[in-house]
Amino acid sequence: ASGKSTLCRYLANAALGSGAVAVLDLDCGQPLAGPPGFASLTLVTAPLLGARPPSTTTVERVFLGAVSPADAPAAYVAAAAALRR
Repeated sequence: ASGKSTLCRYLANAALGSGAVAVLDLDCGQPLAGPPGFASLTLVTAPLLGARPPSTTTVERVFLGAVSPADAPAAYVAAAAALRR
């Protein structure tokens, strides 16, 4: 409840003026787009306004099998490293 997702949406929406935006979504509990339990690299092409915006395309997704980084810390770190490449 600290506004991390809201900040991410705001920054992505603000950057859309320069074209599509790539978002590395590491919130495996409440992701911006896609199902819980995954880390993903998502391409945003229109403002993020809804809970599950249709204006996104998943570039790559890594299954974590957990909804909290604390549940599988090694898998979380490995997924983040793999997606940032």
